[in-house]
Amino acid sequence: TILAGPPPDRLSDSRIHLATARLDQGWGESTISYEDAVNTSDISYTRWEASQWFRLRYSNWLQGNLRGYYGETSYRSVNDLKKTYGGSTGGYWSPMPWLKFTLEGYLERTSGRLQRSINGGGKLDLEASYRLWSARIGYKYTDQNDQISDYKRSNHILQFQISRTVW
Repeated sequence: TILAGPPPDRLSDSRIHLATARLDQGWGESTISYEDAVNTSDISYTRWEASQWFRLRYSNWLQGNLRGYYGETSYRSVNDLKKTYGGSTGGYWSPMPWLKFTLEGYLERTSGRLQRSINGGGKLDLEASYRLWSARIGYKYTDQNDQISDYKRSNHILQFQISRTVW
């Protein structure tokens, strides 16, 4: 029901059906998801993705993880199939109770008729804490490479943070 103004020529109808199955083994996690979206005012698509996580825990002071995934998105109105796959990894090392190093990285490749890109990056953090105070210095790098439009972008961020816990 339109309460005010001129009625639109065409009403929008959107439906999304989503199903996800997840298996947690403790040392890892397997996931598969399916999504079907029907839109009268936007692009309709069908998407599925499968991913696998591996958790590596050597002790409380050294941990890591590894994730890989693959997925496909099929667009109905533009007749395109986009394939996406990639991975990420991360870990932390705490040689002393008050000091922690964190390292993360990722790489993703997308290929399709309308989109073809390679994105990657990494992050490094060093955090130290003393009673109610903590300090963190971090570096983050991202790299985007759109191969269809020949657009490349790199981003470097250096952060420094000092925090005090209130209670």
